[in-house]
Amino acid sequence: MAQRYQTRQTFLTWTTLLLSSGAAASLLSDWLPVELHWVRAVLAVLTAGVSFAMLLQQNQKRITECADLHFRWHRLASEYKGLWQDMYADTATARLRELEEREAELSKSSMSIPNRKRIMLKWQDYVEEQHGLQSVA
Repeated sequence: MAQRYQTRQTFLTWTTLLLSSGAAASLLSDWLPVELHWVRAVLAVLTAGVSFAMLLQQNQKRITECADLHFRWHRLASEYKGLWQDMYADTATARLRELEEREAELSKSSMSIPNRKRIMLKWQDYVEEQHGLQSVA
């Protein structure tokens, strides 16, 4: 997900740079006939629109959140694996409850990331494929 947001942010940044560049406007001024000089105004409006989209989407914030969540979920998975390998220890039940509590906290902190069902299913299929599992869907 972080890569997806990073790609989107890069595209919007380059689009803003291209649309707002003085060089683009001056080139258009030289090439366009007088009756098409309105194109410069359209470029200015498009630049403002793309900048507004960047502000609304908050891709940089989501990139950071996704990377942090990935790290925290991966660490939790490693601790579950450690618990599985030592499941008969006297402290196993307490460790399981602690991990379940941390899992609930992680789920709560991921609420700011939109749930795109199609994308999530794609990555679920990918993970299951990597582990040799059959997809249920």
